Amino acid sequence: MNMRLLGLLSVFVIFFSLTGTSPAVVYQYFDDEGTLIVTNIPPGGKRPAPAADERREQETEQKPKAQYPAIRLDFKDDVYYDFYPVTAHTFQEAVMGTNMNGPFEARENKRYAAQTKWKMGWSYKLRSNYRIERPYVYVSPQIYDVQFRSDITVLLPALTEDSSLSAHDNMLWEKFVQGLLAHEHDHVALIKDASFRQEATRKMSALTEMTLDYDPAAVIEDAIRGAVEAQTAKIGHDLIREIKARNDEYDRLTEHGLKPEMRQVFFR
Repeated sequence: MNMRLLGLLSVFVIFFSLTGTSPAVVYQYFDDEGTLIVTNIPPGGKRPAPAADERREQETEQKPKAQYPAIRLDFKDDVYYDFYPVTAHTFQEAVMGTNMNGPFEARENKRYAAQTKWKMGWSYKLRSNYRIERPYVYVSPQIYDVQFRSDITVLLPALTEDSSLSAHDNMLWEKFVQGLLAHEHDHVALIKDASFRQEATRKMSALTEMTLDYDPAAVIEDAIRGAVEAQTAKIGHDLIREIKARNDEYDRLTEHGLKPEMRQVFFR
């Protein structure tokens, strides 16, 4: 056999020793600590905050006295809002009510007047080629069409129907709640910062070569998918931790919104 024919045969063997997996869609979802909480299931969504003319009809049995606020607030379409009740007859009582009823942060053993809770995830498509050279499987995965998903809830105080503030105190209360919302919306902006998502996409796109131990009893396609998911789960964990650290730094600098003048310092 001449050398040219031998070379063609070698290319033929190598080409046909590569096996491709069927394209698959992977879903991964993480809580705000970076823990993988859902995988391979599209994350569910909740309804956005109701329109202004519907809010008073949205009382739930779980919160029989919680009212959607009548004050002017700028809601975001892609953020969900929840409210905890505060009963007061003066502005001072209303603020004290947030100290008593506001969300509890176990890590700091403290209550705050408002809070942003979030989860984040993504879906991506995966296909790969592999070849078996025992005792290893050499894999060339391709991750593409990465779509990010977020579930963000902002918790705010709302006066109950039993409350009655003077016009002046109601104006102070409205300004107070608007300040809370502005601070929480800054957290929303950090969570949705495109630079974090771009970095995660870059890291996933860089997963182009993997070497797995060959297991004759295993389904190779499942092993490849599991290995890729483990790597992207680590990327997701690191992403969430970076976002969380950025949010913690923002709270530290602004003292959880008590120093709004530091906002521009932080973002600059």
